[in-house]
Amino acid sequence: MLEPKEWDMVLRAIVPTSHAKKVVAENAREYLTALEQGTNISTNELVEILYPREVADKSLAGDEARMRIYKLVQMLALDGMTDCATRGEPDGKKFMGRPSRPWMWHAPKLREVCCMCGQVLPEDKK
Repeated sequence: MLEPKEWDMVLRAIVPTSHAKKVVAENAREYLTALEQGTNISTNELVEILYPREVADKSLAGDEARMRIYKLVQMLALDGMTDCATRGEPDGKKFMGRPSRPWMWHAPKLREVCCMCGQVLPEDKK
């Protein structure tokens, strides 16, 4: 995983979102792959692991980088890392009148591969 100074450089405002999203996805997936199957962590916990708050609070660039990581992780839950994210149980908070369901992160789901051609089998064909 990247060090705080590296995060600050990669997540500056002038860096395109597509590049920053790719870097965050690589680092998040590296951590999540090492998790034991069945272990879930929240988005806040994932961001804390990638860039701890106590380190980020030491500089303005750190705070900005940490906020950008948080936003990119939320984007990745819908596009790019859907195999590592699921919606959690309602947490009692409301968003637009509906119960809030935070994202929970876990190790990537293991997918079955066809023994003949090596392609990943679709979920419903297993």
